[in-house]
Amino acid sequence: MDSHGLKMEGYFYVERLAIMPIWTPDDEGRMIYDDTNNILYYGSNSGWVTSTSGSSGTSGSSGTSSTSGFSHNICQCYNITSTNLNVSTPVAIPFNGEDVKDSIYTHSTLTNTSRIQVNTTGLYLLSYNIVLPNSGGNRNVRIRIRKNGTNYLTEGTTYAAVANNTNDNSSVNTSLIIALNNGDYIELMGDLAGSSGSWRTLSNASTITLSFIR
Repeated sequence: MDSHGLKMEGYFYVERLAIMPIWTPDDEGRMIYDDTNNILYYGSNSGWVTSTSGSSGTSGSSGTSSTSGFSHNICQCYNITSTNLNVSTPVAIPFNGEDVKDSIYTHSTLTNTSRIQVNTTGLYLLSYNIVLPNSGGNRNVRIRIRKNGTNYLTEGTTYAAVANNTNDNSSVNTSLIIALNNGDYIELMGDLAGSSGSWRTLSNASTITLSFIR
């Protein structure tokens, strides 16, 4: 089966598996999406916790659903279509596959697939991983975050580069906290930052994740 995971240094890694593994203490902080039963799991210090499980409030109050401090308002999408990013005019990376999309997000896999819109104002953890296999020559690509179709964010810019014709493959990833208002949408844009020549994303490998913090 396909596996679409995103490692965010210092944060978390979302894995997509058909069968849940047996919990061990090393799984604390690990996140797994069970795509057989469509359930998101988080590794607590004593076992697997689902995104729909929780504890009731204290006596005398209604309480709210809890997942041991884990927010499950996540959207993670991946790039099915190989896309050439080594172009002079910035191109939006299409994310036409979805791993997880909770209700506070709007995203389509058919139209404007590069856009992820938030429907709640707040702080979000944005992370991405772009995979670029060797294309037979020197390449240097810039990846930037664009908000609402016009505003490029200074934070979160990365560069991918290869220097030889055969063995050099590349991937770039970063994570940052950004403030978004209800109705804002973000995209990842790629463009040429060095030698010309096609350099395409690897199909089904590049991902973007938004997670609501507060």
